[in-house]
Amino acid sequence: ASIALLLLSHLCLMRNEMAQARQFMQQATVVDPNPTSSNMPVNIAITRAKLQAALGNHEAAWSSIRAARALQAQRPSGGWRDQDLIAYEAMFRLPEGDWDEIERLLAEVGDDEHPVGLLVRAEMLLAQNQAAAAEELLQRFLDSYPNGIAAEPSLNARLLLTLALYEGHKLNQARQLLAEVIRSAAPERFIQPFLTHGRRLVPLLALLQHMETVTSEAEAFVNELLGLLGFTGSISELFSSDELQSMITAASITQRELEVLQLVRDGYSNRQIGLKLCIAPGTVKTHLAHIYGKLEVNNRVQAVSEARMLQLI
Repeated sequence: ASIALLLLSHLCLMRNEMAQARQFMQQATVVDPNPTSSNMPVNIAITRAKLQAALGNHEAAWSSIRAARALQAQRPSGGWRDQDLIAYEAMFRLPEGDWDEIERLLAEVGDDEHPVGLLVRAEMLLAQNQAAAAEELLQRFLDSYPNGIAAEPSLNARLLLTLALYEGHKLNQARQLLAEVIRSAAPERFIQPFLTHGRRLVPLLALLQHMETVTSEAEAFVNELLGLLGFTGSISELFSSDELQSMITAASITQRELEVLQLVRDGYSNRQIGLKLCIAPGTVKTHLAHIYGKLEVNNRVQAVSEARMLQLI
């Protein structure tokens, strides 16, 4: 019974139904006050810490994890290691921005490929304006754990990757990934992961709303998210008409077209680009024609100049 109640608590937390999440978590503790499984107290502690952090009580979240670590030292859990809890402590310290302490905790984890550690470091890098490095870590996480891990569904990692792509000026990829995330989150009303990242998502959500054709369910979900994030205006309040047009143009450049642009910038001929990307020279020519049309230019030099202005390369 306690396992089912804890799962319900986590589900309500994802839906931003905080009162119900707290109620189910308390019931899980009452139903099984002395669990035979040593995993359950740690599971409850992590869920409690997530709930506390979502409510903005970060001190309480740290205390919950530290209490779980003390319990782990007395009665080791079969499913959790101390390094897992250290990584979670680092995660719950992210909002305060104490990078030295987070680095110390990640060093204590002692595993550069620890899944929670990867998420923590990626979010820290994003906060430090290192979008490319964050993107690389998040892609590694999703390659290794496409469906996420226990207590960490892939939704949060995909949202972080969306932000990394957006802040790295890869608008086409960011827009497509966010649309995928919205399509999967909207039916279940998984609101909380979006709120965790706050207003950083507002410009991209508004751009998605402006550019994408989505289902009525997804559109209503995006509108609700924007409202919860404190934005009820129009996209013109976020971007000037010139900025919006530049973003729409940048978001239209596909990943393959971006690769071609980068090689054009580096001085490659059509034949060399074809060899590099394993495509026919004629296909390269087609990509260039599409690029010229989207950027409204007539030649390679102009394409590179416009792409640089749009921060695509």
